[in-house]
Amino acid sequence: WSTYYASHWLARLYDVTKDEALKEKIKSRCVRSLQWMFDACQFDDGSLGMAERDDKWVGMTAVVILQYLELHARNMLSADFQQTYYSKAIKSLEWLEFITDPVRFPDDGFIPVTATTHPIPGCNTVWLHALTVEGLLAGPRLRSLNNV
Repeated sequence: WSTYYASHWLARLYDVTKDEALKEKIKSRCVRSLQWMFDACQFDDGSLGMAERDDKWVGMTAVVILQYLELHARNMLSADFQQTYYSKAIKSLEWLEFITDPVRFPDDGFIPVTATTHPIPGCNTVWLHALTVEGLLAGPRLRSLNNV
Protein backbone atom coordinates (compact mmCIF):
# COMPACT_ATOMS: atom_id res chain seq x y z
CA TRP A 1 0.00 0.00 0.00
CA SER A 2 3.00 2.26 0.26
CA THR A 3 3.08 2.46 -3.54
CA TYR A 4 -0.22 4.32 -3.39
CA TYR A 5 0.94 6.83 -0.82
CA ALA A 6 4.27 7.38 -2.57
CA SER A 7 2.39 8.14 -5.81
CA HIS A 8 -0.21 10.18 -3.95
CA TRP A 9 2.42 12.53 -2.52
CA LEU A 10 4.57 12.58 -5.64
CA ALA A 11 1.50 13.55 -7.67
CA ARG A 12 1.08 16.59 -5.45
CA LEU A 13 4.71 17.53 -6.02
CA TYR A 14 4.08 17.06 -9.74
CA ASP A 15 1.28 19.63 -9.48
CA VAL A 16 3.48 22.34 -8.01
CA THR A 17 6.92 21.88 -9.50
CA LYS A 18 7.98 23.80 -12.55
CA ASP A 19 11.01 21.57 -13.16
CA GLU A 20 10.05 19.59 -16.29
CA ALA A 21 12.74 16.96 -15.77
CA LEU A 22 11.45 16.34 -12.25
CA LYS A 23 7.87 16.18 -13.51
CA GLU A 24 8.86 13.54 -16.06
CA LYS A 25 10.67 11.50 -13.41
CA ILE A 26 7.65 11.69 -11.08
CA LYS A 27 5.30 10.68 -13.87
CA SER A 28 7.50 7.72 -14.83
CA ARG A 29 7.77 6.45 -11.25
CA CYS A 30 4.06 6.85 -10.51
CA VAL A 31 3.00 5.07 -13.69
CA ARG A 32 5.52 2.25 -13.15
CA SER A 33 4.21 1.84 -9.62
CA LEU A 34 0.63 1.50 -10.84
CA GLN A 35 1.71 -0.87 -13.60
CA TRP A 36 3.51 -3.03 -11.01
CA MET A 37 0.38 -3.19 -8.88
CA PHE A 38 -1.63 -4.53 -11.80
CA ASP A 39 1.06 -6.81 -13.22
CA ALA A 40 2.50 -8.27 -10.03
CA CYS A 41 -0.31 -8.02 -7.46
CA GLN A 42 -3.64 -8.40 -9.28
CA PHE A 43 -5.37 -11.77 -9.14
CA ASP A 44 -7.48 -13.00 -12.06
CA ASP A 45 -10.69 -12.00 -10.25
CA GLY A 46 -9.52 -8.36 -9.97
CA SER A 47 -8.51 -8.41 -6.29
CA LEU A 48 -5.04 -7.31 -5.25
CA GLY A 49 -2.40 -8.70 -2.98
CA MET A 50 -0.25 -6.69 -0.62
CA ALA A 51 3.17 -7.17 -2.22
CA GLU A 52 2.44 -9.70 -4.96
CA ARG A 53 -0.35 -12.18 -5.56
CA ASP A 54 -0.05 -13.19 -1.93
CA ASP A 55 -3.41 -12.70 -0.19
CA LYS A 56 -6.50 -10.84 -1.35
CA TRP A 57 -6.94 -7.46 0.31
CA VAL A 58 -10.10 -5.38 -0.08
CA GLY A 59 -8.22 -2.16 0.73
CA MET A 60 -5.39 -2.87 -1.71
CA THR A 61 -7.95 -3.44 -4.43
CA ALA A 62 -9.43 -0.03 -3.66
CA VAL A 63 -5.96 1.53 -3.73
CA VAL A 64 -5.35 0.51 -7.35
CA ILE A 65 -8.61 2.22 -8.36
CA LEU A 66 -7.70 5.39 -6.48
CA GLN A 67 -4.19 5.48 -7.90
CA TYR A 68 -5.46 4.93 -11.46
CA LEU A 69 -7.86 7.86 -11.09
CA GLU A 70 -5.29 10.12 -9.48
CA LEU A 71 -2.79 9.60 -12.29
CA HIS A 72 -5.46 9.80 -14.98
CA ALA A 73 -6.65 13.16 -13.62
CA ARG A 74 -3.11 14.52 -14.15
CA ASN A 75 -2.87 13.14 -17.70
CA MET A 76 -0.03 10.88 -16.64
CA LEU A 77 -1.49 7.76 -18.29
CA SER A 78 -0.70 7.31 -21.96
CA ALA A 79 -3.34 6.05 -24.37
CA ASP A 80 -1.46 2.74 -24.58
CA PHE A 81 -1.43 2.41 -20.79
CA GLN A 82 -5.14 3.12 -20.60
CA GLN A 83 -5.83 0.65 -23.40
CA THR A 84 -4.03 -2.06 -21.44
CA TYR A 85 -4.99 -1.26 -17.85
CA TYR A 86 -8.42 0.41 -17.80
CA SER A 87 -10.16 -2.97 -18.05
CA LYS A 88 -8.02 -4.23 -15.16
CA ALA A 89 -9.08 -1.23 -13.06
CA ILE A 90 -12.72 -1.98 -13.87
CA LYS A 91 -12.20 -5.63 -12.94
CA SER A 92 -10.85 -4.48 -9.57
CA LEU A 93 -13.85 -2.24 -9.05
CA GLU A 94 -16.26 -5.07 -9.90
CA TRP A 95 -14.56 -7.39 -7.42
CA LEU A 96 -14.56 -4.66 -4.78
CA GLU A 97 -18.29 -4.05 -5.24
CA PHE A 98 -18.98 -7.79 -5.11
CA ILE A 99 -16.88 -8.62 -2.06
CA THR A 100 -18.02 -5.65 0.05
CA ASP A 101 -21.60 -6.81 0.12
CA PRO A 102 -22.29 -7.26 3.86
CA VAL A 103 -22.99 -10.96 3.34
CA ARG A 104 -19.59 -11.53 1.69
CA PHE A 105 -17.31 -8.97 3.35
CA PRO A 106 -14.27 -10.93 4.56
CA ASP A 107 -13.08 -10.69 8.14
CA ASP A 108 -10.56 -7.86 8.39
CA GLY A 109 -10.99 -7.15 4.66
CA PHE A 110 -8.56 -9.96 3.96
CA ILE A 111 -8.85 -13.32 2.18
CA PRO A 112 -5.87 -15.62 2.79
CA VAL A 113 -4.47 -17.26 -0.34
CA THR A 114 -0.84 -17.88 0.66
CA ALA A 115 -1.28 -16.65 4.25
CA THR A 116 1.99 -14.74 3.97
CA THR A 117 0.43 -11.41 4.91
CA HIS A 118 -1.62 -10.71 8.00
CA PRO A 119 -4.22 -8.14 9.08
CA ILE A 120 -2.10 -6.85 11.94
CA PRO A 121 -1.67 -4.39 13.45
CA GLY A 122 -5.34 -3.52 13.59
CA CYS A 123 -4.67 0.14 12.83
CA ASN A 124 -3.50 -0.88 9.34
CA THR A 125 -6.70 -2.85 8.83
CA VAL A 126 -8.81 0.17 9.76
CA TRP A 127 -6.80 2.32 7.35
CA LEU A 128 -7.40 -0.20 4.55
CA HIS A 129 -11.14 -0.21 5.35
CA ALA A 130 -11.19 3.58 4.98
CA LEU A 131 -9.46 3.26 1.60
CA THR A 132 -12.08 0.66 0.64
CA VAL A 133 -14.83 3.21 1.19
CA GLU A 134 -12.92 5.74 -0.91
CA GLY A 135 -12.47 3.18 -3.69
CA LEU A 136 -16.16 2.35 -3.72
CA LEU A 137 -17.09 6.03 -3.81
CA ALA A 138 -14.69 6.53 -6.73
CA GLY A 139 -16.36 3.78 -8.77
CA PRO A 140 -18.68 6.07 -10.79
CA ARG A 141 -15.72 8.29 -11.67
CA LEU A 142 -13.75 5.29 -12.92
CA ARG A 143 -16.69 4.05 -14.97
CA SER A 144 -17.10 7.51 -16.51
CA LEU A 145 -13.73 7.00 -18.21
CA ASN A 146 -15.19 4.25 -20.38
CA ASN A 147 -14.32 6.08 -23.59
CA VAL A 148 -10.95 4.30 -23.61
